[in-house]
Amino acid sequence: MTIKTQNPGIYQTLIAQLDKVARHNRQGSFRTKERYYEAMQRFCRFLSEQYRLQKLENINGKHLTAYVLYMQDRGKSASTIKTDLAGIRFFHDKMERTKYRLLDLVRRTAHPRVLPHRHSHRGTGPP
Repeated sequence: MTIKTQNPGIYQTLIAQLDKVARHNRQGSFRTKERYYEAMQRFCRFLSEQYRLQKLENINGKHLTAYVLYMQDRGKSASTIKTDLAGIRFFHDKMERTKYRLLDLVRRTAHPRVLPHRHSHRGTGPP
């Protein structure tokens, strides 16, 4: 898959970091690994164009929130967005030195239009 970007140097730097992590991955089916890798490629493109981020280990909540909104604006389904977030989390968990725990960030990033919440009964006791 060839991805065009406005910042090819930054994008290639991020992809090189992704490839280093992906080379050592032995988890998941071939299709799952492929889908997650493609999700990370798209996320790397987004990061290079919108934030000029040069280190994947510096991903934080604002990047995920912005990416979810970006995907929603382009009409991506909730299922696609959730799968992309799973791929991002998967590769981020494989990185050795990260600044932030992405699992916590993904949960906080969950936007109601992306991850529908069950009916809440807050303040009214158990359902």
